[in-house]
Amino acid sequence: MKVVFLGVVALMLVPDRSLPAAEPVTGPVAIEMSLDSDKPLLAGQKCPITVNLLTATTFSSAVAFDLPRVAGGVLMQFGDRPTLGTRDEGKTSYIVQTYDLAFFALRPGTYTLPSFAVRFSSPAMPGGQPVERSLMTEPLTITAKAPPGAETLPGIVCAEKYRVEESWTPDNPKTLHVGDSLTRRITSNATDVPAMVFPPIPAPSTETLKAYPRPPAVEDRIERGVLLGKRIDETTYICQKPGRVSLPELVIPWWSLEDNVLQEVRLPAVTFEILARPGDAADGKSPGPTAASARRLRWPWWMAAGSALLLSAAIILFVRWEHSASAAPLGAARFHELILACRKNDPRKAHDALFRWKSFSSGNAVTTCEEIAAQDHSLTGPMGDLERAVATGAPWDGRSLADALQRHRTGEGHQARTAAARLPPLNP
Repeated sequence: MKVVFLGVVALMLVPDRSLPAAEPVTGPVAIEMSLDSDKPLLAGQKCPITVNLLTATTFSSAVAFDLPRVAGGVLMQFGDRPTLGTRDEGKTSYIVQTYDLAFFALRPGTYTLPSFAVRFSSPAMPGGQPVERSLMTEPLTITAKAPPGAETLPGIVCAEKYRVEESWTPDNPKTLHVGDSLTRRITSNATDVPAMVFPPIPAPSTETLKAYPRPPAVEDRIERGVLLGKRIDETTYICQKPGRVSLPELVIPWWSLEDNVLQEVRLPAVTFEILARPGDAADGKSPGPTAASARRLRWPWWMAAGSALLLSAAIILFVRWEHSASAAPLGAARFHELILACRKNDPRKAHDALFRWKSFSSGNAVTTCEEIAAQDHSLTGPMGDLERAVATGAPWDGRSLADALQRHRTGEGHQARTAAARLPPLNP
């Protein structure tokens, strides 16, 4: 990229007129802006821009830049303190403040930086009252190309140094249980690249393991004139169903400005097992007979006498009644535990109690929050709020979920009683 010098835009406040850019500065204030690099610009790379402010008197206030928003790019100021200097133009001596700006193209293309105002105050003559100044820059066109090999990437970091670190909580999990959560934290650091320019880190989500990514935390600081950008991507995963989970290897490409080569940061794949929650089999009591075990209780010969069939049916009904009678207090206790956690606005305890209650009431079949909400759409919103609170740690009001669950349970009981009333007589 060739050095583009936009010339000097000199605004004379008394009288109010502009001098040609090619002429020496003769007014009381002036502004200059230019690109600082003659190298080809890459998408994601810093494009330095210098702004000089000149006054023949003194600067009476801090300088403010009304930086515009540029679609597909970021224009920002580097540091608040300018570099100070002086310049002689004929018989006039100017005080010069030099500011560093930078533009980052997030994607390849041609960008136009529109004119923007730079505001400060300075007296019209030595010893006079400060006058408010507003000087306008000239539009600037910048073209950025994709680094070789990165043409199809949605975004890329171009830096001399780039480092990515990963941590898990709990650390190195091997086995988890349905309803448990784990958090992945990815910290990215780069030199001379603001954190807002870093491309997003993908957070894969499956039916077995649901991902809840948080908004990224960004932090920029300047050390010895070098900008250090830092971005933290944190994702909480909630275990939905039993099974083996494998999160694939995460590959993060970046362009090394030191070596002029496309490089990759690789985060290893993670594999662990999700188990059903312990103690869900009626807390030590054997679950009721399943359909398969009920069939085993039937008389094996299809042509047996009618009395044998009646006896088998009676045995099945008795066993089911006995199990439901003994299980009812435990189911009620688990539901009470769930409602109590909701009333106390404790999302983690409520989430755990929800899985314990549902896995018991559904015959030990593991149910996800989505499956529960699919049975009763009034639970969709409160269930989503619960999972987000568990994933993000945000404050949670569990009253709406408690009320919805109580209505849901009442409706289930009514449906069960209606279905029982509709059963045909055993011996018509």
